[in-house]
Amino acid sequence: MFDLSLDSEHAFGHRMIMHRTYVRRRRVTLALVSVGLVAIVSGPVANAMGLRGPDDMRPVASRTYVVRDGDTLWSIATRVAHGNDPRPLVDAIEAENDVTAAALVPGMTLTVPMT
Repeated sequence: MFDLSLDSEHAFGHRMIMHRTYVRRRRVTLALVSVGLVAIVSGPVANAMGLRGPDDMRPVASRTYVVRDGDTLWSIATRVAHGNDPRPLVDAIEAENDVTAAALVPGMTLTVPMT
């Protein structure tokens, strides 16, 4: 009377026995792969969205300038600042290169931070 060919233990005609150990291994492997993918993707995505912390080191743009005869820190800053107030740039050049206005020598290479 209840002679059905579909058995609840062997659904869809699969007669293979699946041990619990294999199921656990597959789940653990899937979880580890998922965590790995999230870790790989989260760094670049957070960086692209600007979610990095304020303490992260970011490169600051700068350029080099070779001192010519008659140059002063003020004249260099005026040339680089392009119409802006050169005083902060003079201070930045002094701090960046650990140099004073009296110590400039023609041929000296200075790092000029871009502000």
